[in-house]
Amino acid sequence: MLDKLVALKAGALQHCTLQLWLPEPASEDHLYLNDDMHGVALADLPLSGDGTELLQTIVEACDASDGLKSLSAYSSNYWPVVLTACRHHRLPIPPQFWIGALVPPASGAPNAPLAT
Repeated sequence: MLDKLVALKAGALQHCTLQLWLPEPASEDHLYLNDDMHGVALADLPLSGDGTELLQTIVEACDASDGLKSLSAYSSNYWPVVLTACRHHRLPIPPQFWIGALVPPASGAPNAPLAT
């Protein structure tokens, strides 16, 4: 898949910057109404090698960000509201929702629940 992403970026998307969006604590006040800018962009993602650096960059950004956990809908286990708001306001799905599907769990470690 990384080869396809690299080819897409080099061809049809050469004029674009690949970015990910992550909510921040201020997103609680703006996500559902989309009345102001909020969240942080993770840009200049590394597209090389076998994708390990790309995945590591995303994992580290997710680990360093407490924005998703600070959203009341997520912390109260109503996380589908976050997904619905993202879809409605055309925001990307935060990578915390999908990165676990791309990174294998540590050997012997149980899969973590989506929300705590």
